[in-house]
Amino acid sequence: PPVQADNIRCPSSCTCLGNNVDCSNFGLISIPKDIPVWATRLELQSNSITEIRPEDLNGLHNLQYLDFSHNNIHLINGSVFN
Repeated sequence: PPVQADNIRCPSSCTCLGNNVDCSNFGLISIPKDIPVWATRLELQSNSITEIRPEDLNGLHNLQYLDFSHNNIHLINGSVFN
């Protein structure tokens, strides 16, 4: 079973509940580096993220839901979702 949020530190620019990591509306310009590997849902909407790089999501194999809506994304590296 996945490790729950209360056992692993949540990124400082996010809130965590269960396996949901909510980093929305924090004014982020990049994806936090310390997203927990147990996250199944990652919410990054309504920030100022401009680029998604492969290393931003590296190791997040449990993700089932990812929301980048309402950002300023202009570059998504082709290997991000491999």
